[in-house]
Amino acid sequence: MNKWFEVDTVGLRKLIEEKGPVAAIFELIQNGWDQDVTRVDVTVELLPGRPAARVIVDDDDPKGFADLTHAYTIFGESLKKANPDQRGRFNVGEKLALALCSTAEISSTTGTIRFDEDGRHRSRAARESGSRFEGIMRMTREQYETIASAIMALIAPAGIITTFNGRRLPERRPLKEFRATLPTEIADAEGVLRRSARQTTVRVYAPATDTGRIYEMGIPVVETGDKYDIDIAQKVPLGFNRDNVPPAYLRTVRTLVLNEMHAYLDDDDANAAWVREAASDTRCSNDAITAVVAKRFGDDRVSFDPSDPEGSKIAAAQGYTVVHGGAMSAGEWANARRAQAIFAAGQVTPSPRVLGTTGGSDGDDSIISPDAYSPSMERLATYAAEIGYRLLGTPIRALLVRRPFWRPAHSNRIIHATFGAGILTLNVARIPMTDRRAVNELLIHELAHHYTLDHLSEEYHDALCRLGAGVAEITLDAPELAGLFDIPRSGVPAAAKI
Repeated sequence: MNKWFEVDTVGLRKLIEEKGPVAAIFELIQNGWDQDVTRVDVTVELLPGRPAARVIVDDDDPKGFADLTHAYTIFGESLKKANPDQRGRFNVGEKLALALCSTAEISSTTGTIRFDEDGRHRSRAARESGSRFEGIMRMTREQYETIASAIMALIAPAGIITTFNGRRLPERRPLKEFRATLPTEIADAEGVLRRSARQTTVRVYAPATDTGRIYEMGIPVVETGDKYDIDIAQKVPLGFNRDNVPPAYLRTVRTLVLNEMHAYLDDDDANAAWVREAASDTRCSNDAITAVVAKRFGDDRVSFDPSDPEGSKIAAAQGYTVVHGGAMSAGEWANARRAQAIFAAGQVTPSPRVLGTTGGSDGDDSIISPDAYSPSMERLATYAAEIGYRLLGTPIRALLVRRPFWRPAHSNRIIHATFGAGILTLNVARIPMTDRRAVNELLIHELAHHYTLDHLSEEYHDALCRLGAGVAEITLDAPELAGLFDIPRSGVPAAAKI
């Protein structure tokens, strides 16, 4: 083919310098890792009095460079494009490094090429095995320090000893390893890169720096700001600059990681941007969304229930976290409901109006016939009806039920009594029937709902005060009512109330 283009090395250098020399050195390291090597040694030495460093990358691949022209041919056909388990795809690694060097030399089993101000010079001098890149690269001391920390944060492949200035890269042990199907890039028969999906290994690490990153087979390719470093064991879909992944790919990786790592998150993590995104995805698992919702809102949580606003207020009064619509995204709500990670307040703490029409669960719903009342039941029903009439000025009906495990749906809270539409329902399986003080507290609490259902309102508070004072007056004016309790008060605290 005719040579239609010329490469301006100065212009190329300016483009590369935006990413800094660390990117070029990473390219050299990954080229070594992609070969049949057991060792890759990296040396970077600042030169005195010059903004430059000697950079050497040496490997022990027995075959060395298959074709030395690839060292200087831009966009030559990469031998690694068709292999998703190798990092290269554009065949630009050495070229990026060369563009930053004033002089350089590449030696391998197939010969040596030297690059200097006069051009490139090839000789037959060859190594017995392995390849070596050596060049004088533009570099400031600040860039050197960045390179030193960045190289030590690499994830060296198993079985390949990798050193930096004589120091071996530390072994990084994953927190979790799992298999997943992810998009990748594989060259077709004509050498054109095509998107595909295949199963690969994903490894999750504690971050080596102050921010999480996605790695492509040990080489960092994009900062995510997430909690973990994520190493993908195949080609990651990247643009030409190799510095970012498609948003859809990042979302997929985040969702996979959340599904595997939700048990390790703390409360602050549950509100992190990456968790919010993953928890909104339809692929978020039931266990993951349940864990996230629990860490964000606690174990005692309900969603605000527009069909039972009073149930929502009851929940708040009883210490539940009432979660409103804006607290989660539409995707998070959909996942939470699918997983039954949160229930509406009307299902957990229903108001007396709702509870009276829906009943409870997990118990015997039969009403006790007055003919079957024990003496204690008879006293309780008589006392409750009389106290209710005197306090409210209207007849009320005392209904006794025996429901040891009466509770609202989706709640472990036992119901002791309800009041609505003039009917006071008393659960004798849970009420201390001979404890006048406990009974009085329960009656005051329930009868106050004659004025309002809102436990948190000033009107309800005032009703409690009035009814409490009323009970005291009734006891003084009608001591015969108190006499219905022929067993001394036990001092047992009042039961939990609706």
